[in-house]
Amino acid sequence: MLPSKFIFLRLTAVSLFLSACSTAYEGTAIQSWDKMASGNVDVALDDYQDKVKSDKDRLLLLMDKGILLRVAKRYEESNIQFLEAARIIDMAGYTDIGEEAATLLVNEKQKVYQGEDFEKTLIHAFLALNFIQLKNWDEALVEVRRVNEILFQMMSEGKRPYTLNAFASYLGGLLYEKDAQINDALISYKDTLKIDPNLEKIFPVLKIDLMRTNLLMGFQDNFKELEAKFGKELAQEATEITKNKSAQVVLIYESGKSPQKYSSREQHSRRAKGGSLVEMTFPVAYYRSRPSLIKKVRLNTESKSVMSSVLNDIDATAKKHLEDRMGRAIAKALAQAALKAGMATGIGMATNSKELGLLAGIALIAMSEADTRSWLLLPENLQVAKLYLKPGRHKLSFDFVDRYGGLSGHEDLGVVDLKPNELRFFQVRSFN
Repeated sequence: MLPSKFIFLRLTAVSLFLSACSTAYEGTAIQSWDKMASGNVDVALDDYQDKVKSDKDRLLLLMDKGILLRVAKRYEESNIQFLEAARIIDMAGYTDIGEEAATLLVNEKQKVYQGEDFEKTLIHAFLALNFIQLKNWDEALVEVRRVNEILFQMMSEGKRPYTLNAFASYLGGLLYEKDAQINDALISYKDTLKIDPNLEKIFPVLKIDLMRTNLLMGFQDNFKELEAKFGKELAQEATEITKNKSAQVVLIYESGKSPQKYSSREQHSRRAKGGSLVEMTFPVAYYRSRPSLIKKVRLNTESKSVMSSVLNDIDATAKKHLEDRMGRAIAKALAQAALKAGMATGIGMATNSKELGLLAGIALIAMSEADTRSWLLLPENLQVAKLYLKPGRHKLSFDFVDRYGGLSGHEDLGVVDLKPNELRFFQVRSFN
């Protein structure tokens, strides 16, 4: 019979080894942030290549490389990474509960990372944004539609309590307009407001979009209904924009850092056979925000300006999706704990050693660790600022606005010559 101390030390050593192996991605991602922010993308990419070698972290590697290359404006290379990441997720499926595939008694970090649900959809959002920069409008529309198609599948087949993505819906409307599909654009704008009714207040340009596209379609009755709802002033503005064939200048802004995942230990109980109550403490993952200084951007011309609005709160979505997933995972974790406790009891009976059974149980439970991996190079949220401008030459710029409402930076976008009904995109990201 092996000494109880020896078995305990062996089990504990295995647990520590698994935990150490699992930190390569997280450490690399956190260290790469400053490199990305300062423009040292190649150095960051080399770090990932040298340090993130586990096949279990391959999806995270691809997603982060996609972000790094995107920040470096290497959009085609970025899309190669995102498309491969999408292929991996597509093969695994979008409605399977990933944690149920994990092997019992194995550190959760040692399973292949399959992505949180919101991460799976954001891959397609960033593909769309890259295709916009490449002026590949058809592919951009395909990818932006894919975001809500996947979410709908998760909601209908996977029974997830999610909502569709307002940012993707609105971006789809813009791309439909770019392709002169005005009725589809109108539908997308209506869907955007249904997804997030709060946008009526915080993103007033959406109301103009709805009124203007109704005018373009000749839906006078619908326009009158919107005029009664939104007011004559906005109706007049929408009419003037349509009459003047005004261009649209859209600034897409990626703000700050996504939340980071941590592990906490929680106590839960279940009724065992015979009705006895078994209490277990096991690790549960949760997100902690990483607040940023810069909160908005203000898009400017010589005569007018507009503040950006949040259309996709990645921080809040991440927390909501994880809360739902952890609720489903608790039942499995309790089953795991019961199995481990049963194994420990068996060891104790086989060796006539209560001490050995207890030590084995402690070590087996200790080997479990909540998976704290997540896509750490994501922004905190996705925002949009839009101005309608008469055709002609305009000087454009934007200001970074901090959490206190003060200015934290200014950048010129140059002088642009806008054509009638043109749609011009700009994209920017802040790291502070």
